[in-house]
Amino acid sequence: MSTTVPNPSAPPSVRGSSWSIQLPSWLLSLCIHAFILLLLARWLEWSQRTPVGLTEEFGREVGLVLKSPKAADSASTLPSTTDDTQDVPSEAQAEPINVTSATPPVPVSTATTSAVQTIGAGPPPRAIGDESPSAPSVLTDSGGAPAPKAVIGDGVPGASFMGAQDKGSRIVFVIDCSGSMANGNAMRVAKAELVASLEQLDSGQQFQIVFYNEKTRLMMGRNRSDRPELLFATDINKRLARQYISSIPPEGGTIHVPALKQALDLGPEVIFFLTDAKEPQLTSKELADLEKRNGGRTRIHTIEFGKDSLLQNLDNFLKKLARQNGGTYRYQDIGKFADR
Repeated sequence: MSTTVPNPSAPPSVRGSSWSIQLPSWLLSLCIHAFILLLLARWLEWSQRTPVGLTEEFGREVGLVLKSPKAADSASTLPSTTDDTQDVPSEAQAEPINVTSATPPVPVSTATTSAVQTIGAGPPPRAIGDESPSAPSVLTDSGGAPAPKAVIGDGVPGASFMGAQDKGSRIVFVIDCSGSMANGNAMRVAKAELVASLEQLDSGQQFQIVFYNEKTRLMMGRNRSDRPELLFATDINKRLARQYISSIPPEGGTIHVPALKQALDLGPEVIFFLTDAKEPQLTSKELADLEKRNGGRTRIHTIEFGKDSLLQNLDNFLKKLARQNGGTYRYQDIGKFADR
């Protein structure tokens, strides 16, 4: 029996070489691809749990929207507020996201201009109803007690002084404080009536007090503005007015025109003008100048303090001033002030 010894240098069989060489290469390639797919799957899973970009809501899904060239061209004509477009998941669309510009809009307030000085809490002036001038009339001596309410007809705010009354929201009192007003309690009565008239005004009305002799003095507000202004009839302004009124002494002579001009320049609806001076009389030219300066905007009511009741029958400058400016005239006999 003969034994065949394999020759180590002889090549292996064809079938054996097929499995021993090709099978390991194929298996290795399969393992490599499987490993790559596993890494890709893990990366995709990790990327879905990790927030992309800057966001306040962690875990929100973020995707990309692919646009066709035609859609991109049409969209380029529309205004856009963002540089990138994100596909927001359907569950996030329940809470809309407001996209605003980097600089928020600044609210624009309507500019308002007013020459009215407000001290304390005062509402704006109330609307006036019928502002047609009152029919001029000549009223004679009749008490002079102020009306119980500062409302005269149709609920329109008004004012009264020494028996004269009118409606309006802008009131100016022009009071003679010359030395002759010390006679017969005239100054004391005028001040008391003035305080009572101010108390009738509501906080939506405005007022100013002009005392005059050779000089003209106006009430100043807390800010001591250099420019004379109307003041709202608030409680604090009424208190300041009482202090101002009590500080005025009767002294000096009388010059009417500068005080009346300054009162008209304040733009009131109503002026109450009180004086006891028969002299100096206003000339026809001065009366015409005042009427022209007024231009029909202000009604001037005149009150005369006197000792002779016969004076009320004369057509003096006070009656002409009232008649030419849509107001009324009243005469007060200071002889009856002794008990007041």
